[in-house]
Amino acid sequence: YWVVDVTRGTRTRLTFDNYSRGWFCGWTPDGHHVLYSSTDSSQYRVMVKAADGSGQATELVNGIDADYSPDGKSIIYATREGKKQDFDLWSVGTEQGARPQPQQFLVTPKDERSPTFSPDGNYVAYSSDESGRFEIYVKPFPGGEGKFQVSVGGGVLPVWSRKGDELFYSWGEDLMVVQVKAKPSLSMGQP
Repeated sequence: YWVVDVTRGTRTRLTFDNYSRGWFCGWTPDGHHVLYSSTDSSQYRVMVKAADGSGQATELVNGIDADYSPDGKSIIYATREGKKQDFDLWSVGTEQGARPQPQQFLVTPKDERSPTFSPDGNYVAYSSDESGRFEIYVKPFPGGEGKFQVSVGGGVLPVWSRKGDELFYSWGEDLMVVQVKAKPSLSMGQP
């Protein structure tokens, strides 16, 4: 992985091992660290490292597709338990000095991936193949009660707009967008 300063055109190499490939996750809310997934032949790991490339990477959890909550107090990620082939969604607190205790967010017999927090931290968008193909869904965080289907013809890789009033996702070669209203209750527009 590399970090590119688009203003200056410089590149800083972030990782030097043979396992850091595949899944970029994102930035910490303060912008000082980068989350990424690393894998060897047996396990996925979410790592964090200083964005300037200094120091060693630290393993946070076993999984992929991690995203920090906007307040920096939680990480949501996809992981497999045991010999299961499909991914489920878990969260973990990030308090300094505390040993993280992962919590189930969404565990089903189907495959859930690419969780991402809304800018206010109240919702998580993710992709799931529960309908037989991947679609985009939104669930409240942290309770996770209820869910809302966003896409109507398939969808992966959800990304919130900075204001949280739009949700982008892709399907095939198409980039889709849905208008989102969070108040007085969550509602979605037509993709």
